[in-house]
Amino acid sequence: MIRFFQSVVLCMLLASCGAQEAVPKIAKIILDPGTPVGPPSKQPSKIALHAYAAAEVNKGFDEAPSPVIVRVFALSSDHRLFGLDFFSIAADAAGALGVTLLDELDENMLAPDSYKILGPYELPARTRHIGVVAEYIDIDTVVWRDSIDVQAVGADDRLLLLLLEEEIRLLTED
Repeated sequence: MIRFFQSVVLCMLLASCGAQEAVPKIAKIILDPGTPVGPPSKQPSKIALHAYAAAEVNKGFDEAPSPVIVRVFALSSDHRLFGLDFFSIAADAAGALGVTLLDELDENMLAPDSYKILGPYELPARTRHIGVVAEYIDIDTVVWRDSIDVQAVGADDRLLLLLLEEEIRLLTED
């Protein structure tokens, strides 16, 4: 009860000090703590991946296409992603990618000839790259990883993720 009274007094003081526009904003934040504070250019970036798996993706030894598991990472640098082998990342992404891994944003399976929107994801501070790893059956003959530069703050981007027969590509959607 005392806190309620203190809140009412604080709102009255703010209103009397010429802060009429501040009171509704403060009330909105109190009622919905998820309300962004500050201009959009200062908010964490959000990205969505529009993922498309080709009809002939991930052919097995019997030449039949198979689903692909894709992992999406927020990275401060992509040098470790490109310096490691697939099995190191698959077994222990956090250990293998170390301090460059800011967050594992998603793990998702895409069937051949399918389309799925992954995200949107809010990027952690210091994110400079989005990295993707695809679990192809014949990992030695395909391009199984890619990355793209992103802004950690102020962006709302859509990226295109292509899972092709023998490679994965991550592109800006222009």
